[in-house]
Amino acid sequence: MDVGIDILDIARMERIADKDVFYSKYFTKTEEKYIRQSSNIAQVLAGYYSCKEAFLKAIGIGIGRGIDLKDIEIAYTELGRPIIKLNDKAKIIFDKLGYKNISISISDSHSITVAICIVY
Repeated sequence: MDVGIDILDIARMERIADKDVFYSKYFTKTEEKYIRQSSNIAQVLAGYYSCKEAFLKAIGIGIGRGIDLKDIEIAYTELGRPIIKLNDKAKIIFDKLGYKNISISISDSHSITVAICIVY
């Protein structure tokens, strides 16, 4: 079992929340649609990005080291629990490292977002 955590200033996301290039580089179309339809875009954007970073930290790989952030997709169960769906290289590396499960949690205040990821 391994854990990763990430914290992010929501104001940082407010400055880039309207930049299309940020979405196309780091988020799937499904994620982008959900984020843009939310009532607090910067907060959701920060939460998604933090989850992706926490996942990479949990598996011991930093950003830019073989996994495209678009291959890590944040989604929700029917009950509203956040989950991670892995695609392409992210799935291959995750499996190669011997992990089977991922648990994530996102929490925020008016100014910060924190995400934690446990892989096992």
